Amino acid sequence: MIQKNPLRLQCNSCGAPLGFDIVRQTYACPSCGMKTSSSDALQEILQWRMKHRVRAAAAADAEYYECPGCGSHVLFKAEEAESICDFCGSLMVRHEFAADRVLPEMIIPFTLTLEEAKSRLKNWASSRRLTGTGKAVYENLSKMQGYYLPYRIVKGPVSARVQRDTGERVYRCALFAEGVAVSSSIQFDNIVMNRMEPFDYAEMTEFHPGYIAGQKVRLPNLTEAEIRQRVIEELEDEFLPEIERVMETTGVSVHANAELTANVSVLLPVYFIREGNLLALVNGQTGRVAVSQGKVRKSFPWVIEPLVYTVTATLLCAGLITGFDIGTVLLFGAVFACIFFSIFSEGRNSLIRRIISRGENSRAVREDGEIRFIEGKDVLKNPFDNTPVFIEKDRDGNDVPVKLRFYSFGRILRMILSMTVTIFLPVIPAALIRLAEIQNTGEAFFERFSVGSGAAWYVLGIFLCIMYWTKGMRIDVYNHPLLYRITETGKTKRMYSPDSRMGGVLSVYGVGETDSKGRRVGLLRLLWSLGGAGLFLGAAMLIMLIGSTLAIVY
Repeated sequence: MIQKNPLRLQCNSCGAPLGFDIVRQTYACPSCGMKTSSSDALQEILQWRMKHRVRAAAAADAEYYECPGCGSHVLFKAEEAESICDFCGSLMVRHEFAADRVLPEMIIPFTLTLEEAKSRLKNWASSRRLTGTGKAVYENLSKMQGYYLPYRIVKGPVSARVQRDTGERVYRCALFAEGVAVSSSIQFDNIVMNRMEPFDYAEMTEFHPGYIAGQKVRLPNLTEAEIRQRVIEELEDEFLPEIERVMETTGVSVHANAELTANVSVLLPVYFIREGNLLALVNGQTGRVAVSQGKVRKSFPWVIEPLVYTVTATLLCAGLITGFDIGTVLLFGAVFACIFFSIFSEGRNSLIRRIISRGENSRAVREDGEIRFIEGKDVLKNPFDNTPVFIEKDRDGNDVPVKLRFYSFGRILRMILSMTVTIFLPVIPAALIRLAEIQNTGEAFFERFSVGSGAAWYVLGIFLCIMYWTKGMRIDVYNHPLLYRITETGKTKRMYSPDSRMGGVLSVYGVGETDSKGRRVGLLRLLWSLGGAGLFLGAAMLIMLIGSTLAIVY
């Protein structure tokens, strides 16, 4: 299944490249359909690793102890794997490079020369010459260096626990790492390094000391424990955007488990300029550019939701009471803004992101000695579908792959109905009273029926709905998703999903509603918990309800 490249898994039956089926959690051949388990694939990679280390150590041994040209001993610079003999100019490789901890298993050779990398970075910066970053790049182009840097390439199935920052439910998620590169050198900012990826792993080949002749090489200087931690952090960062999309929020915590992944030590070609806060990188294989000056940007992505609610509630209240009088609109806007932004900012922090400029995905092709770059978002795109799949238990307690949905037409309709009934509650008994009256008087229904006279209760109802939505229903929806099982054919089928406990018409008040512990929820529960103060507030609300009802009728 594995030949010269341990990350390019091949079918034992027909030799076609294997993809990973996240739904079934197994490797599958797209040509003949043969399945290979994750554990078998991992064992193949581990066996390859042992054989490679024997071959690599044997190939490199003759060059370690002294200069092969004149027998002189060479003093190496810290963290560098090779040096040139000052006496005869021969290449020397340091003794420690043969150790299991630092011995590279694979390598991607340089495609770009140093001058081609400088030209690539210069062209990238030309449109940014008036910016501080562009100017810094131009001033430091002469300081560019090329190195083989140590990485671990991670491949295999990943499991994760996912939780929204305002929810109680912990979701289980199945993912797949399709060659995630993790730097094993502490000298470089891993976040910036990520932005010059991806590499074309199809061109990765088994390491041999001859590949580094005349090139500078960095040794890995992180412990295995530190590398494992970096791998976890890198995987969590890799899958976070897609998980945020599914969970419909940026407030998501992801905890990855990578026990079944394999990681291979690799030397990757990188050109860089590191001067003060400037770190400019050029991918030595593909030509992609990434530049950072250590600046950060603070954002508050959660402000959109409370802003929408503020505008909606303001227009609704102002329309019901004054017909959109500008003064009333501003007053209600200020009040609702304070309420919504206070509620939604609770426990939410700003996002601080590093400002990193980068070029398009690219691939470098050399034709007749000239380098040419192919650019576009689809360049080096992963051909396999690695969309995260969530795992839930069915009625029999078995783990099954599912897709999540949080809102359906039925749920939205129940929410709207529940809040409409809450806001216009006095209209219901008033209508019943009016129907009884007209049976005796013969009057028209709307002759003495003024819906606008219940405005005092409507305003209170809107505030009740605000609390109900932000502190009740909205959280309940994300704790009780709608589950759609992914079938063998890849289609989805609705499976059992406990209905939201806050979907009833009178759910704002907690009538007939209970939480997961069997306790009443909603307004009645809140008033009861307040004791005497709750009894007083409840009585005041009842008086307001009766008064608004009578005002509508009389």
